[in-house]
Amino acid sequence: MDNVPWHSDVKAFSEALAAKSKGEYEVACEHVHSCCVLLAKPEKFKVASGKPFRSEDYMAPTPSWALYGAEEGGLDSVHEYVW
Repeated sequence: MDNVPWHSDVKAFSEALAAKSKGEYEVACEHVHSCCVLLAKPEKFKVASGKPFRSEDYMAPTPSWALYGAEEGGLDSVHEYVW
């Protein structure tokens, strides 16, 4: 664990990255236990309604191609993959 940063360090670094982007990215969420911070483009993902999100807002059925053991191996067939 000597080389693993503290969450406070990751958070500060993420905030600095967001500030350096001059508004192109903002801190969207954090998960302390995972020592993880997500940056997102506000014009695509920020909802200005002021209403809090619920977990139901993010729920959707898992597509068949994403299920474990699917023939597609987790790759959406609408995309072209180059190997």
